Amino acid sequence: MNYRDVSGNPVARVERDMAAVVDKPYDRIRVEHVTEHRRLFRRVALDLGSSAAARLPTDERVARFRIGADPQLAALYYQFGRYLLISSSRPGTEPANLQGIWNEDPNPSWDSKYTVNINLPMNYWPADVGNLPETFEPLLKLVQEVAEAGRPVARKHWGARGWVLHQNTDLWRATAPMDGPSWGAWPVGGLAGGRSLARHAVVGPLPVLRRRAVPAGRLFHHERIGGVPA
Repeated sequence: MNYRDVSGNPVARVERDMAAVVDKPYDRIRVEHVTEHRRLFRRVALDLGSSAAARLPTDERVARFRIGADPQLAALYYQFGRYLLISSSRPGTEPANLQGIWNEDPNPSWDSKYTVNINLPMNYWPADVGNLPETFEPLLKLVQEVAEAGRPVARKHWGARGWVLHQNTDLWRATAPMDGPSWGAWPVGGLAGGRSLARHAVVGPLPVLRRRAVPAGRLFHHERIGGVPA
């Protein structure tokens, strides 16, 4: 039912959804689908011009894009991002995760979770600029729920007020650290002596990263920690 309530009956829900369409002819289902899709998709038209490259297969166009002279591919890519959000993030559903909603595996890549340091924000970059504000609703609901779930973690794990969300969450709104212990930060080429070279602390609801002194020229990558993903 939600991240706190596992009393839902998935079989009954699937049977209810199937019963609503099983007697509909295919042509009617398709018309309803196209009508609903166009209601959102046709809000925006983007014309950056075209060139002869538009006649090439898509994989060739992507490989040649750095050469230039294919503005229509940029417009197509923009519309593809809108299409993905329309297809995978609607009010009342879960947000688009690392696989969108297209996952067929019991043990999927990255567990079909939400990597909040960059992947989740990337999913939603097209929402407002693509005139699809309602696709934000599942993401806003997730943020509200991890804010609830993250309060005891901030208090018990960090001794801090507010709430915390580390670099990953899932359907159950996990907010504690997960995955590898060194995923907070590491130097290029691996960890020196197997130890993390960065120390994290949370102050209130926002993250603070405290870095120890390291040799000049050493590069770091901060995955993410705290209540507000970058």
